[in-house]
Amino acid sequence: MAGETIEITIDRHGNMKIDVKGGHGESCTKLTKYLEDGLGKITKRVLKPEYREREPLAQEKIKVGK
Repeated sequence: MAGETIEITIDRHGNMKIDVKGGHGESCTKLTKYLEDGLGKITKRVLKPEYREREPLAQEKIKVGK
């Protein structure tokens, strides 16, 4: 879960929108779970195309040779 940002927007009527930038797969819902649990009932959930993508694997650089 590196590089994700949570953006929270509250309109003038008190409606809240939580958006995760830079997330892939289920990392988005895992990241916002504590907010959703604390806020109560979720009225609508919109999953972005990134939700259906696999989470990127960690990459290692290996130097071979001298």
